[in-house]
Amino acid sequence: MTLSVQVDWAKDGTWTTTGDDVTTRVKPVTAAITASYGRDQSTALTPITSGRGSLTLDNTDRALSPRNTSSLLYGKLKPARPVRIRRTVGATTYTLLVAHTDASPINPDVEAKSVGLTLVDSIADFRQTISTPLYSSIRTGTAIGYVLDAVGWTGGRDLDQGGSVLPWWWEEGTDGLQALQNLLAAEGPPALLTVGSSGEIVFRDRHHRLVRSASTTSQGTWRGSGVVEPCFGRPFTYDEAWQSVINSASISVPIRRQGLQSVVWSSTDVIDLTAGQVTQVKAAGTDPFFNAIAPVMTTDISVSAGSATVTATLDRTSGGAVTISLTAPGASRILSLQLRANPVPVSRTVVVNVQDASSVADYGGRSHPDIPFASVLDVTAIVNATLAMRAQPLPVISVTFQVGGSTPTQLARAAAVLARNLSDRVTVVEPETQLSTDFYVESIAHSLTGDENHVVTIGLEAAPTQPTLVFILGSATRGVLGTNRLGKQGLDDPSTVFVLGSSLLGAGLLGH
Repeated sequence: MTLSVQVDWAKDGTWTTTGDDVTTRVKPVTAAITASYGRDQSTALTPITSGRGSLTLDNTDRALSPRNTSSLLYGKLKPARPVRIRRTVGATTYTLLVAHTDASPINPDVEAKSVGLTLVDSIADFRQTISTPLYSSIRTGTAIGYVLDAVGWTGGRDLDQGGSVLPWWWEEGTDGLQALQNLLAAEGPPALLTVGSSGEIVFRDRHHRLVRSASTTSQGTWRGSGVVEPCFGRPFTYDEAWQSVINSASISVPIRRQGLQSVVWSSTDVIDLTAGQVTQVKAAGTDPFFNAIAPVMTTDISVSAGSATVTATLDRTSGGAVTISLTAPGASRILSLQLRANPVPVSRTVVVNVQDASSVADYGGRSHPDIPFASVLDVTAIVNATLAMRAQPLPVISVTFQVGGSTPTQLARAAAVLARNLSDRVTVVEPETQLSTDFYVESIAHSLTGDENHVVTIGLEAAPTQPTLVFILGSATRGVLGTNRLGKQGLDDPSTVFVLGSSLLGAGLLGH
């Protein structure tokens, strides 16, 4: 196996500039190379966190000292330099982490003659305040694309369209990462967001484990004993995960209706303008709005006697707030200002109540978290499916593989393990816990302290019983009329479920 560590110091995307390949500088024996990504607690109920990593580079020649003007890297040793860690097994190269150095500048350890790099992936960059227009009837995948636009993401995208349709969606003054987490909640488990092997942002909707072959079919059997590879070693952890049981839901879903054009914001603060001066005012409504009209004199803008005519423009026409730019050819004093638009207030609230009485009796009430932005139908579908699959515990485990070395057995194990990714389905057989069950990969962590010592720790959650004939609108394989079922993600009684296209339409129940 061959380790490759590259830092794109010039940030030109080539990875081939002189000094980019730092593999020979890596000092894993002194400090392990680490790389991890995936869910926070190895369960599909927890949010995706940004990938993390660290490594230590040799700086005996002072090439990584920022003040060394004779270094070929002088002027390039800055924060946020892209980093790629890979390993090659046989003819296949596996990406362990695509990330970048964090916001800290490089501070060489003078005594150790080394430089330590802390790494984060692109998801960490989304922690910035965003503001979006108001959108109607869009899918979660489309909304995620709008969040990526708002944070200035220009990299690759691999986004599912999403299973939830959002009647109204906007964000105002929200942290970009929180906005993405809100959309994952609106999509429902096991939706995920991560960074792909080429650095692209990847979104998978709540149906992805029903349609992707790596999730529908076990990609291999991992054993805790024996000689059939891949075999995992110790530590091995097992958690019955009773805390992840969900057996009840009482979720309030606000229903919004568009209103007639009216004043959605007003101010009586005095604004003084000099000739040609541009002043910007933020106009935030109580409710989101659309069709905003740029304020006009007399109707929306009141000025003092003798003031010049004021012109107003808007940065956009919808959202939770817009920015009004005010200018005048001469001195002007604005006495009052207002914005007209169509508000979208909450007209009523529907409460979705679902409970699994048997599970509540066994474990006590365990509530489903809120589901923002989604419609009543999607909220109902999400909570019904979640309770159907999570009213009983789904064990969470972590397995540890040693994938270093170059013997045929070690190479076979490495190839089998490094090929796996988030949401892949595998079968785990472990004699002490009597496990012989399918699991989903939820988190992956690497630690390398040398070519012969590469440890991979994988967090997994037991695969719930999945429906077999779920109708997924727009799917080539799950949208077959007369074959695939509507209802609670196919979890209704097959003898009564409504089957679209069937001659027995009167006997079937449409469900949720």
